[in-house]
Amino acid sequence: MSSTKKLSFWMRLFNIIAGVIFLILAFIVIIDFGFATLTLLTLLSISLLILGLSRIGDGIFNKTQSWFIRILKIVVGTLMLPIGIIVIAYPSLGVDILIILLASALITNGVLRIMVAGTEDKLPGWFRVLLIIVGLITIFLGIVVIVFTSYGFITLILLLSLTFIFNGIARIMYGLAGYTPTEAVP
Repeated sequence: MSSTKKLSFWMRLFNIIAGVIFLILAFIVIIDFGFATLTLLTLLSISLLILGLSRIGDGIFNKTQSWFIRILKIVVGTLMLPIGIIVIAYPSLGVDILIILLASALITNGVLRIMVAGTEDKLPGWFRVLLIIVGLITIFLGIVVIVFTSYGFITLILLLSLTFIFNGIARIMYGLAGYTPTEAVP
């Protein structure tokens, strides 16, 4: 028999705050395309940095998850940090390259969400379904951004923003529900 356990208050609060920040930054980007190109990319990069930190934090502090998932979260989070920093620090790389870097990091995050849903079978069923849906949407939108870079900057930024919105909602729900797998109960 297995059971679930609530995350600590601080982990739940961190997830909710991170999700709200994703939503706010994504909506700012969607609402005002009048921002300069680099400002929009910087806002999305800040979201990516927060996402990376949340992955690392969850991997380090959420000791109820399997070692495999914890290590994956730390690795994915660690990969996201330099991408976010590169996009902010080197705007001269070109908008297309910067957008592709952001999309690649998000695709990686989508794959991780699906892997968590597939391996952490003690999570509530509705949350596993949510992880799979958000993971698939994230992968799909990331691939669309990479494949169709000729669609124009505004379209690509909109797709990246939608990805952050879906991930923000998932992070908020994770924080609100706060369930995490535990070892089997005898």
